[in-house]
Amino acid sequence: NTLDEAGMKRLVLSFEKRVTENLKMRAKFGDQPQRFLDSEIELFAQLKKLHALATSPSLIPAFVQSRSLTTVLSLLTHENADIAMEVVDLLAELTDADLLTELAELASANVLVDSLLEEGGPSLLVDMLYRLKEEVPEEAETTHKILNIAENMLETDPKRVAEMFLRKTELVQWLLLRIKARSFDANKLYASEVLSILLQGSPAVQKAIGEGNGLDHLLLALSAYKRKDPSSLEEAELIENLNDCVCSCLLQPDNQTVFLKAEGVELMVLALRDGRYASRCALKALDYALARNA
Repeated sequence: NTLDEAGMKRLVLSFEKRVTENLKMRAKFGDQPQRFLDSEIELFAQLKKLHALATSPSLIPAFVQSRSLTTVLSLLTHENADIAMEVVDLLAELTDADLLTELAELASANVLVDSLLEEGGPSLLVDMLYRLKEEVPEEAETTHKILNIAENMLETDPKRVAEMFLRKTELVQWLLLRIKARSFDANKLYASEVLSILLQGSPAVQKAIGEGNGLDHLLLALSAYKRKDPSSLEEAELIENLNDCVCSCLLQPDNQTVFLKAEGVELMVLALRDGRYASRCALKALDYALARNA
């Protein structure tokens, strides 16, 4: 059945009751999990019901107005990891690119993203990224969904959202660490993609990467491919994303100096000499490194 506004209000009321009840039971029986287990199961089930909002975009502004999004976000720090991961599932659905496009047609796209920004959504999501253990398949999937939420938020207003993530979270640092991982996987690729979007959208992020040791991280990740070709189309995409990140950084004159000191030019020349896949990107990076951006 399609959700209407009255149904949405009942859903929200029931959700808030379940949250309050669970908090009460946990406070009362904190050392006896069996005593609060039922309230946890009910809360999880109620969170699942909120997914109905994704099929009724016209109700999302009213949902935001109800302030229940604040309660949803608070559950990202819930002691039960299953509940926190279910919140990520819900937020991934609500910030789905197609749904945000529908909201834009209703002139409401930014209502949801603005509320997520105002209520500390970015820092809560990024804090969770640091807690997740990607060797657990479900947690690797949740990591992917958080990156998807970040990407979809960035697409709505690249500069403003990028600078919010830069000021309020450690996302850039997490992404730089993630691209340093030796082995290739879907989340390493996605991390490179989100970092590329952040850098394209914001001179502040470009400067921050140069002022930290971010360019070193990027060049180290690229150096793995100076003498070897990617083993898949996805890995080729990773190389292109990393190179795009370097080129975006080089739009800042100070970063050109950092690039020279980090022996970026030498790395690109090596890539060109070996003629591997990375050599296609190396010329572009050298062009950016030697451009007069001042």
